Amino acid sequence: MGKLIKYEIRKDVSTYISVFALLVCVQLYLVVSLVTKSEKHVAISSLLFVLIGIAGIGIVMLIGVVSYTRELGSKYSYMTFMLPRTTKQIVGAKYVTLLIVTIVSTAVYCGFLLIDLKLAESIYKEQFDIARMIDNMIKSVTGKSVTDIALGLLATVIGIWINIIVTVSFGYVAVTLSFSLLSGKKGKIPLSLLFFIIIRVVSFILINRLPTFDYGSAFLDIVRGAWPSYLVELILIVCSFFGVAKLLEKKVSL
Repeated sequence: MGKLIKYEIRKDVSTYISVFALLVCVQLYLVVSLVTKSEKHVAISSLLFVLIGIAGIGIVMLIGVVSYTRELGSKYSYMTFMLPRTTKQIVGAKYVTLLIVTIVSTAVYCGFLLIDLKLAESIYKEQFDIARMIDNMIKSVTGKSVTDIALGLLATVIGIWINIIVTVSFGYVAVTLSFSLLSGKKGKIPLSLLFFIIIRVVSFILINRLPTFDYGSAFLDIVRGAWPSYLVELILIVCSFFGVAKLLEKKVSL
């Protein structure tokens, strides 16, 4: 499994490097803007940092599906799928790689964000002191601090990342289904998109009909309240894994 994961990462490493390089450039732009106290460039670089950071993480998560589609459609696909490994091991390596890439890219982004906040706090000390004063005022009135609100947003972000992983896993399912039905024929990509839209819409309706529980506004309370959605999404990821492995084993002609 380790060698398969290494292969999956090395296969798309140039794309990963390009995405991270772009994020590093935006990060440097933001740092320089903060150091020079250029309010205009701080605003621009901050917006770029948020947009490119979120888009970049989404891109590195979707790379696996694009690469998988190329593998199934190429003549050299047997080099991967005819290895002395089970389809569960091969597909599992793709899912584990997706998880690793998600964790690493999110950690890098959060690390840059922490650096930026610390730097901004040291440069704009007076503004941060005012922010703390406002934080205390909000807490005295509502009982919630800015930290509590931020943690609530973090819970939402975690839910979004899980949702993206589910979406990527549906991409694997859609591509595998289309190659199963149209083996040796044209039209696989459009059919993959159709399958993906149908699966995504049906799952979205299902998940949004699940109950949520109000345990409070703290971070862990919000996470606990949304446990039915998280549980169903994790089940969908597991089911997609076994479904893709089974289809590759029985239906896809390589």
